[in-house]
Amino acid sequence: MFDHLHYVPLLKGKQGEFGALKELSDSVKMRLTPLIDVPRADWDWGKGKPKKSLDAHIETITKQIEKSWGAERPFFIDFFDADLSIRTSNGTHPITCLTTRARNLGLKAIPVTGLDRDSDLQAAVALAIKTDDRGVCIRLLQDDLADLVKLRSELAQLMNVLSVPADLVDLLLDLRELREGDVGKVAELAIEAIGFLPCEGFRTLTVAGSGFPRSLGEVASQSIGVVPRTEWVLRQELMSRISEMTRCPTFGDYAVAHPDLLYGDMRTFSLGGSIRYTLADEWLILKGGSFKKYKHAQFHDLARTLSKHSGFKGANYSWGDNYIAKCAAHSTGPGNLMTWRKVGTSHHLMAVVDQISEDSA
Repeated sequence: MFDHLHYVPLLKGKQGEFGALKELSDSVKMRLTPLIDVPRADWDWGKGKPKKSLDAHIETITKQIEKSWGAERPFFIDFFDADLSIRTSNGTHPITCLTTRARNLGLKAIPVTGLDRDSDLQAAVALAIKTDDRGVCIRLLQDDLADLVKLRSELAQLMNVLSVPADLVDLLLDLRELREGDVGKVAELAIEAIGFLPCEGFRTLTVAGSGFPRSLGEVASQSIGVVPRTEWVLRQELMSRISEMTRCPTFGDYAVAHPDLLYGDMRTFSLGGSIRYTLADEWLILKGGSFKKYKHAQFHDLARTLSKHSGFKGANYSWGDNYIAKCAAHSTGPGNLMTWRKVGTSHHLMAVVDQISEDSA
């Protein structure tokens, strides 16, 4: 389906991320395949229950995928962050409900599973594989790589349960949070796993992770900070050691987000303005102040500061960069947190696609 010159962004199924996908040109969409992590339905903290039923939540997600990604290209879909003990109104498993709705819309959904998923989920994934004949993405975590002999056996058992051959399996090594001091150790772990597992037989092989911090607390208010893109450092390390692997992996990351979703009553959080902007080896973090004091209008000043930075790519680079330039000139905006997640993700997707192309030239 794709090789190591492709890109697999692992995106949260939120409005900002969907908005960024929608703004991509067809030529850029051809160079990436997103994995959408379906989040839990938004919670009404005042009433103590979800704002939407599971049925309505899944319908919203599939419609957003249709609008932002379309029916021309495949995508991976996972319920990694969701509560899978919940069923739809007629007792259907969430994966079956989503893949059925996707099928009815003509979408090319490829379900994602892992070794630690329960039997109900595996049965739902197996049904989708049999019905759609598009295969499956198997998502392995760092802990899965601790015992490679056991992993190889469990992987074969899972493929047998799913009745899927290796050439219809997209293998994802999701290393998730990558701290700066752990890149060398994680690289060794990935290289050893790729050498031991029968990776050359799988349809695709992707190694993903993220150096984006869980919070931006380390960056002081009213300042500019940088955060190393450790997942890109890892990729460079893997690319320099291709001869040690049986296959060169595709690059994946979590765009401008930490792998773990933040859940909780947002009324209890002290929120402030910030812009996340991807550079070659790091993220530029422009941080303002609290919304209570500085309101959303502060994004005009943050955008103006970014537009003057040497790393700014210019208004014509991506939808996100165009929005930054316009917000800096007060011709649009100031936007809100969702808007700026869309902005940061839009620029990031374009930047990584270009990096992979340039780095592989």
